[in-house]
Amino acid sequence: MKKLLIFAAVCISMTAQATIFRVSNLTNSGAPYSSISDAMSAAMDGDTIMVDGSTTSYGPLTITKRVVIMGPGYLLSENGVSTEGTPSAQVSTISSDDSGAAGSVIIGIESNGEVSLLQPNMILTRCRFTSSLGIKIGTSATNCVIHQNFIANGQVKCSVSGSYAPGTQITNNILGYSGSNSEPVISYLTEGYIAYNTFVYPDRKDFASLTGCTVENNVCVGNQITISGNTMQNNYWPGMRNSSGITLYSDRTTDLTIKNQELSEEIAAAIADKGAFNGDDPYVISGVPAGPMIQDITVPASVQQGSSLNVTIKLGMQR
Repeated sequence: MKKLLIFAAVCISMTAQATIFRVSNLTNSGAPYSSISDAMSAAMDGDTIMVDGSTTSYGPLTITKRVVIMGPGYLLSENGVSTEGTPSAQVSTISSDDSGAAGSVIIGIESNGEVSLLQPNMILTRCRFTSSLGIKIGTSATNCVIHQNFIANGQVKCSVSGSYAPGTQITNNILGYSGSNSEPVISYLTEGYIAYNTFVYPDRKDFASLTGCTVENNVCVGNQITISGNTMQNNYWPGMRNSSGITLYSDRTTDLTIKNQELSEEIAAAIADKGAFNGDDPYVISGVPAGPMIQDITVPASVQQGSSLNVTIKLGMQR
């Protein structure tokens, strides 16, 4: 878990002395910026760009500096995190062609388009992705971290066909891919670490074309496979117990339903120490960033003139 400690240290070092830029495309929000690109232009390396939730997409997210980009998380009402149903901060695509993006951190954002990690040491955490275009990692994007994400539909692989993304860490994610069952969910990585992930689409190749990787403590849904030249240990495949395979996660509506799904005693015991919700830094429901959050607000429908308006706010703390 050494890399996870490095991940935490990077986040702390980038935010301790950072300037925070607030972005909101909501009418009359009072935020100084209505677009992420304008905030990016104003930011310096190490700054944080906080993006408000909105039902309107912010469009393409193009990263040109070493920044932290932080949204509120996703599926907040569906998972019961916020009764008011705070929307996510949605972007159409995420790109990082500029070398200045190296070391950037993306937290709590939702995207329905392709994600490109093309610079070294980028961190993608607590985000939700719904596009079958998936996450592409550049051949020179060494040591990128993909941690605690809900990848509802998409592959994770090197951006260049037949090449490899070195040193990638893929941990504590929920992964699904509804494309061809002959295509792997995770592929074309070298010297990587793939652990504590939960795969949710049956009859898929969970892994392929890996070299020198450690693959451990994952909950898989396809039949067991062997990839030579890699360390594969303590993973669960339904094919290990039933030759026809078992559909573990038929309901993929929210991450909470996946966590709370009723399983047979045999399967529950077999995956007790595996998958996204285990390990030293487990998956966080709805990808809520660390820190205080508003869970509920109660406002009176009306008050008499001259009387106080008593507003009740329920706060929570996410670690």
